[in-house]
Amino acid sequence: MVWFLLFDRRGMLLLLLLLLLLLLLAERLQHFIGNRGRLFYRRCIELKVHIVEVLLAVLQRRFFLLLIIITRHCQQDGS
Repeated sequence: MVWFLLFDRRGMLLLLLLLLLLLLLAERLQHFIGNRGRLFYRRCIELKVHIVEVLLAVLQRRFFLLLIIITRHCQQDGS
């Protein structure tokens, strides 16, 4: 599960940027679905919003956990 530790610092930075991009896309999707709720059936849109909220929560947890792990890994490399 720690396959990302094989990357050098540039690879880790790219991985973090990719995760951040996914996080921002999930937030945009949540905003888009929330604003268009009047055009869809109410139950369908509630389900879609819930799915996006779960995805967003998972991405946020993974991003910050990975950020902490990579920061610690870089500190060990630097010392």
